[in-house]
Amino acid sequence: MKKLTVGITLLFFSITSASEIQEKPFIIKHLYHHHFFNLTNASVYQQIGNYGALYNATDLFFTYGITPSDEVFFHGSVVLGNGIVYHTENLGYSVSPTGQDPQDFIENINDTGRKHILELWYHKTLNGFDFAAGLIDSTSFVDENDYANDQNLQFINSAFTNNPIAVLPSYNLGVYLKYSQGRNEYKLVIIDNDPDSGTVGIFQINHSGKNWNIRPYIYNVFGGESTDNGFGISADYSLKKTGYFLRIGIPFKNQNSFFSGGFERKTIFNKNDRLGFAVGLINKDKNTIISEIYYGKEITKHLSITGDLQYMKENQDNLILGGRLFLSY
Repeated sequence: MKKLTVGITLLFFSITSASEIQEKPFIIKHLYHHHFFNLTNASVYQQIGNYGALYNATDLFFTYGITPSDEVFFHGSVVLGNGIVYHTENLGYSVSPTGQDPQDFIENINDTGRKHILELWYHKTLNGFDFAAGLIDSTSFVDENDYANDQNLQFINSAFTNNPIAVLPSYNLGVYLKYSQGRNEYKLVIIDNDPDSGTVGIFQINHSGKNWNIRPYIYNVFGGESTDNGFGISADYSLKKTGYFLRIGIPFKNQNSFFSGGFERKTIFNKNDRLGFAVGLINKDKNTIISEIYYGKEITKHLSITGDLQYMKENQDNLILGGRLFLSY
């Protein structure tokens, strides 16, 4: 009985503390399942013109609560296939049609030689502060959005997962600090910029109301060959069964700017389905236009299926037809 009590206590610690720090919707959802281990599997097929390809991504999340204010978080991934990513690159598209990292990346993360281990960090909470250090993903903590942040449950295109022009590194050594005060949160991420040189600093303020969030942030690359810096906003607003989102990316120098917006509508035909639509623009010499519409349905509380259609225009324009089967436990 004593061992069981200790196990339940540690499980409670891991759930409550982890949900405070990990911002991405699909990770929070898995932590609410009340498991030490959380498994997801996404199978996605996409076709552009006469070329089609499938990839399968399996992710494992592990949270271990050491004390009520200390925990360790692990995120590992195995991906089979690269989908249509390289094909769209060869066609001249600068934006990936999927927010999922392809197999080649997972087997050589940021050109470091590391395989499959994406995140591994220690997290501490104390008097309104959250601190994390280790291998982190900056997009787990900043540029988050309730309706456009998860390639497994929401939009598939990477432009609607995070700001595609901002320097927001993933899976590198870094630190994260958050201070919460009423409706406001103040966030700071400092992270290596591998595979590029330098270190990236990101500062974000979260301001929330009853049914809305606005998250302005600035980013800057220090000590490297790149001097990229800029300003971004990620905002969302919910009204009954519909949620709206807006993203803006403005560089401080004469570089590309980015604008996107869209909505997600729940309960289209029944209480277990949803419809999403988004459009984005990268402003440069030849404007890049991305739009996407998806219809998703929960088959069970662990299984969902999605039909997806994208339109991308850069050097040329194409329709991308896709489907997604997603399992979470």
